[in-house]
Amino acid sequence: MPSNDLMNIALVGDCLIQHQVSSYKEPRFLALANRLRGADIAIGNLECNITQGEDPPAIWAGGGHGATFMATPPFCLEELQWMGVRAVWCANNHSADFGETGMATTLEYLDEAGMYHCGTGLSLTEASSPVYVETPHGRVAILSASDWGPRGKADLPYPIPIGMLAADEEPYFRNRPGANLVRFDAKIHVDDATFNALKRANEGLGWNEAKRVRREGGGRSDPLMGHTMLGREIDTADEIYFMGTIFKRTKGFSFETVPYEVDLERNFKMVREARRQADVVIMGFHQQGAGRTFDNPSDQTLIFARGCIDAGADIFVAHGRGRMGGIEVYKGKAICYGLPGFIMQQDQVRTVPPEMLERWGFPRDAGAGEFLNKRTGAEAGGRSQIGGTGLSNPAEAALAYAEVVFERNVGVKEIRMVPMEKTLGTARHQSGRPMLAEKGSDLARIILENLVQRSKPYGTNIDISSGEGVVRLGKAKAPARKASR
Repeated sequence: MPSNDLMNIALVGDCLIQHQVSSYKEPRFLALANRLRGADIAIGNLECNITQGEDPPAIWAGGGHGATFMATPPFCLEELQWMGVRAVWCANNHSADFGETGMATTLEYLDEAGMYHCGTGLSLTEASSPVYVETPHGRVAILSASDWGPRGKADLPYPIPIGMLAADEEPYFRNRPGANLVRFDAKIHVDDATFNALKRANEGLGWNEAKRVRREGGGRSDPLMGHTMLGREIDTADEIYFMGTIFKRTKGFSFETVPYEVDLERNFKMVREARRQADVVIMGFHQQGAGRTFDNPSDQTLIFARGCIDAGADIFVAHGRGRMGGIEVYKGKAICYGLPGFIMQQDQVRTVPPEMLERWGFPRDAGAGEFLNKRTGAEAGGRSQIGGTGLSNPAEAALAYAEVVFERNVGVKEIRMVPMEKTLGTARHQSGRPMLAEKGSDLARIILENLVQRSKPYGTNIDISSGEGVVRLGKAKAPARKASR
């Protein structure tokens, strides 16, 4: 990094553009785009496949039974670049909405558009590797990964990542396109009575014998649990496997999530290499996995974040849960535990696969608008993670993005969280567009108060007097708490 120079990097959340946005002229929308263009590099999460219908849809979208098949035409990359975003994280739960071939097609369009990208690739090594961006103020290494495991409250098992996880070439076999995943298991905590009941069920159903057969190499047609069957399904006095899930004897009811060591170490190795090759190292992580609360990060995110900093990353930023997370200063480096979505127009898709229509009770020739209206209505009574639906609750419009300042021989000097809002209460095709929040508005105040509150567990001091959330990094503090492993 050139001497006495500061580097400014903008980090935004999930991106899915369905139509031209460069024609809009609202002052606060244009001000946001100009601010992103002014950064040395702006990075966002590409939450979609780039396609013109070349590839068939996968059996599910985003790993869920009712999620949107995220696709956008190639010209939308130009729109994203017009807004100032020149690099994208590509590893997320929607990377394989159109299968392995869809990921390969997306990579071709990204290259044609001149968009820097990481997180997916034609092999596991390519998907896990950093992309390097030269800026006037130094070289930036950008890496991307996504979690993969049980969602919500960890009450349902999660499918193995068929069509999602990349693989490297071996003798006699070619590479497999895919994403860079950090897989994890859920470990369910139950009280003594429940634990004993599960043990009795295992015995009465003959499942202990079935587990023994699998441990010894049998059951070859049974689903794979973990990345290997070796050392799996071994019960202890306080932990047992029941229907493929680990249950732990404790004094109450809860759960934890445990990331796979093989995935952690692969990513830490890439971070260490990036540290040798760049002035600034940034890891973007898409988090969709189970968490004990919606506002706080999951265990796998905490473990992965601190591990990446230990390996040499300057900043770790999580995205994908739709809400802003807290900021932690860890060993003098920065961890942002959640960026809200940036521009998400998944409720403006124009086509829906017939299989999805049938799941929701529609005929195979129904229109996308009918499907989207019904799904939005069905979700209105619960927690909705669908953006751009015309919701009138101001809290649903609360967004923010991060600006990070790096200084030579100092590292991360400042993190600035900039409040934004998205258009609500308008026609579907105009909803979900981001713009800077009005300074001093109630919405800006709510955004900043949430940031302060969610950063308290980490002892982070955030100055909001300027109308933006500013963290000035000084001497590193010890982490406020340790994540359970």
